[in-house]
Amino acid sequence: MFNTKILRSTELPKTSGLVCHINRYGEVVGMTATRDASERCNASKMIRCKQLADAKNIEYFMSSQADGGKGMSETNAKLLTKYPEGWENFTFSPMPFDQADYYCKQGKKFLKQKAIAEGLVNDGHTMDYSAKVA
Repeated sequence: MFNTKILRSTELPKTSGLVCHINRYGEVVGMTATRDASERCNASKMIRCKQLADAKNIEYFMSSQADGGKGMSETNAKLLTKYPEGWENFTFSPMPFDQADYYCKQGKKFLKQKAIAEGLVNDGHTMDYSAKVA
């Protein structure tokens, strides 16, 4: 059901399914459900995103400029900035969009746990002492 062959953005098909971003260790560091994988992850967009990730521009990814005007979640933005090669390496599993969306929502729960374990995001139960008091 799920494919593990690493693809480049130019190899993604024009069909619906689940796209996973893969880091240099073979780990999933982002995912998206799409109706058209080749359009969603087009090569020029992925090159630009990798450049922004290399520059550690987390704010861009979380802003309304990114991800079709919605902005990314903090988890996705931080994982894909920590592992910018995820903008070049993908797996694709073809399936109906509704099924891909379901798997994506479930998978993002695991990605959140990965980001918490790596100290990239707060778990919601821990005090954030990084804010400065004026």
